[in-house]
Amino acid sequence: MKDIIKMWAILPHVALIMLAPILGCILIGHFLDSLFGTDIVFLIIFIFLGVGAAFRSMYMFCMEYAKKEEKENKKNKKKYDMKKITGKR
Repeated sequence: MKDIIKMWAILPHVALIMLAPILGCILIGHFLDSLFGTDIVFLIIFIFLGVGAAFRSMYMFCMEYAKKEEKENKKNKKKYDMKKITGKR
């Protein structure tokens, strides 16, 4: 149950990590297209940059989260092993 709650808690964070760079780059691309009078050249370029930035941010977040979970699992395993050795609960 605790794991399910954790996953639901990080969902808004994941959505923000993915949407913010993409939407920001769309706005910048649209602004530059209107500024220079081009059709959608800058918009397309900045959409690709935004998607790349979103995937990079998502990768960094997942690596950090996995490292944190691994550290927590090792800590919990040590506690369990000590309880098993000492016979305490």
